[in-house]
Amino acid sequence: MDLSNYDIAHYLGHKALSNLFRAYRIYKVPISVALSENGISGFNYDFKEDHNIERESLKNTVCGIDVGSVDPINAFHFAGHLSSLRRKEAEHCIDTAIYFQAMMEADINNVLGSNASGSFNSKWTKFLKSNGASSKELGYFDNYFNNIYKKIRNPTVHAHNRKGLTNVDELRFPFVHENIKYGWYSFVFLLNIVHDSKMDYEENWEIMSNQAHDIPAQIDDRDYPDYGSITGQLYKKHLDHFNEKSNKQL
Repeated sequence: MDLSNYDIAHYLGHKALSNLFRAYRIYKVPISVALSENGISGFNYDFKEDHNIERESLKNTVCGIDVGSVDPINAFHFAGHLSSLRRKEAEHCIDTAIYFQAMMEADINNVLGSNASGSFNSKWTKFLKSNGASSKELGYFDNYFNNIYKKIRNPTVHAHNRKGLTNVDELRFPFVHENIKYGWYSFVFLLNIVHDSKMDYEENWEIMSNQAHDIPAQIDDRDYPDYGSITGQLYKKHLDHFNEKSNKQL
């Protein structure tokens, strides 16, 4: 098989957004579906006469759980499910950042050629400035570099420790979506220069995210709350229930 014309940047860009889509899905599908899609076992045994956690998992999304109405046994199971899905969201966000960054490096190196020297940041900044990028266009790359490259790519590729994530607040779908979008705008700037075209940034992002990968092009952060706090409330409800039962038996 001849792979001499294989476009590695094309593969990496689509791979990045495929992983971003997987992070997005966790928020939007029923919990039982999210567990299945991410290879997480949803088996539970709660000793209740009405064993309804599977039914409830089909009714609720990770952000749609009403902690007050969940019974204490189901609260334990839901908390476990959300903890597992939060880990998967972080992993999908890491994968998105790593693949997208590899695409950005492949593209700038391809344009500048084998004799190009300097850091990733200096290569892109020099290319942007030498081709008349506006302050807004320079800001797009700065947003990408400061938030994806420095906050996610570097702590992952150059991890100081094997265990423990220090950048958990950034490993969430809305944060990665917002800043990958700015990276895509920079990529479109490059394409416009190389091909002497005038593609619109937002329109092109709409095609790539929404039409190609079923991810909304623009999002409202309020639709994607951090469900880590919900997990804590669910565990607390479960423990409070058993502490109350124990105190009554004393």
